[in-house]
Amino acid sequence: MNYQELIDWLFEKTTRKPQIGFATRLKRALCWIPGKDPTRPSTVTWAMEKADLQGCTQLAFDDWFQPMKMQTCEVCWVGLDIDADDNPGKDLIEWVNSQPKSLMCSSMVRTSCSGKGLHVIYRLAQPINTNPQFAGQLVKAVALKYKEMVEAEGIHVCKADRRMFWLMGGSNQVLFRNDTNWVVPTEGGGQVRQPLIHKLQEEAQGMELSENIKRWADALGLNPYRKSTPVYVGELVLKLRSLGEKVDTKSPCSGNGNINGYIDLSRLSISLWSYADGHTIWAYTDVCAMLGD
Repeated sequence: MNYQELIDWLFEKTTRKPQIGFATRLKRALCWIPGKDPTRPSTVTWAMEKADLQGCTQLAFDDWFQPMKMQTCEVCWVGLDIDADDNPGKDLIEWVNSQPKSLMCSSMVRTSCSGKGLHVIYRLAQPINTNPQFAGQLVKAVALKYKEMVEAEGIHVCKADRRMFWLMGGSNQVLFRNDTNWVVPTEGGGQVRQPLIHKLQEEAQGMELSENIKRWADALGLNPYRKSTPVYVGELVLKLRSLGEKVDTKSPCSGNGNINGYIDLSRLSISLWSYADGHTIWAYTDVCAMLGD
């Protein structure tokens, strides 16, 4: 299984683009796409030529070249990173070959770049739609059950969070693979109750807003309420102007609906940030609530 085949397998259930990365032998990152800032295709080409290691995170996005914060994303799998140095005196490969119960629900077990550690992968039966600000909490929550199962067998798990897994370029090899193992996130214990994703999304939606901020959020179609929501600026500018607000922007407001900004919410403020302008182009602060009136 080469790198492209592995990526296709990990992200089999999504039509979005996997978040991939390239690094040196010492794991110094050369490029992530998408990253924190806009990425030029020439940068990706350079990184691919220089890279010793290739990897991916658990997330998939619509656009490789736009910043993460400008987009929504999907969580497609979760993974456990088990370091040999954290498990002295234990042969982790021998442990995998003994077919421990804790690994039998996984989709794949691979050796890490050192050839001594492990990457344990669990593919989700259905990708979970979310945003980059919330994805880390979601990944950690979904992976917790499997982390606890492994650690109950005396194996220490180094990381079980949102991160870049370096999957190719070192002493990586497949130790276990089951193409029919798909996991469905659930909350608590062994009994399947309310899906975990519903619980977490309810928590995310539970932002406390002042009445005036809530009115603005509802007027702009923000549902659910989040601290940061990627948006198409043109639509929001037209709504604001129709409500009597003055908004100046470099955006022609005639695009095809692609995300190019975001709305920030807090209990007492709401603001619209535009990628085309590079700054906040509209904001409202609930001064009355702030003063306690």
